[in-house]
Amino acid sequence: MTGSIPALAAVLTVCFTIALAGLLLACAGPTATPIPASPPTPSPTPTPLPDPRAILTRSADQLTLDPYMEFVLEHPVGSTPLARGLNLVGAEGVASLPDRFRLALDMEASGTVLKLDVIVVEEQAFMTNLFSGAWEPVQKEQNPFRFDFVTESMAGLLAGMDDLTLMGDEGLEGEPAYVIRGDGPTEALTQLIPGALPDSSIPAVLWVGKVDGRLRQVQLTGPLVVGDLPDTVRVVRLVALEDEPEIEAPEVGAGVE
Repeated sequence: MTGSIPALAAVLTVCFTIALAGLLLACAGPTATPIPASPPTPSPTPTPLPDPRAILTRSADQLTLDPYMEFVLEHPVGSTPLARGLNLVGAEGVASLPDRFRLALDMEASGTVLKLDVIVVEEQAFMTNLFSGAWEPVQKEQNPFRFDFVTESMAGLLAGMDDLTLMGDEGLEGEPAYVIRGDGPTEALTQLIPGALPDSSIPAVLWVGKVDGRLRQVQLTGPLVVGDLPDTVRVVRLVALEDEPEIEAPEVGAGVE
């Protein structure tokens, strides 16, 4: 009997140990499932900036596809000398390229504002008399501002731009546009603006539509023709028209309607 007491004690010890372990597990509750760590968020890949040269090439090509156009030239600073004592202040017009356009020119002579209208229909050219305002036939070469070369001149300016910098984009008349800065060849403008320096360059800022690639605006700063002030600023705006503008030869001797 005495020999069985140690064996019983051993059995009781084992049972007590098992019961204690079960009690501890019950108090601890269910084992929590580990939450996997979230994968690291990848850094966004920066969008590469478009090539300004490619933007201008597309824009130059687009110019040849727009035969109907509206055109405005302004001088925020200075004016364009046309002849001794006669300066071009501004111009606006419409065209059905290549051989129909109508222009309204604002000029200044000795402090006097002068208005001049021009119509070209194929080989016929007409200009209003500065004093009477009546239409008179003239040679096409007498036109002080050759709007028929606007597409060719602007395309040449875009193709010859150097030191290009994409400055960003901004809204222009409600449309997003790339803004590009560079130096443009003045020779490209000699047909559009008679007297433009043939072998020089001029700082230019260009606005090109982001969606349609059309050239919307050009700002030229500095001398473009002999006699220009060093800080002369010219702004050229182009608007492509969907419908052909009505441009007909005027009645000679009649006034501007």
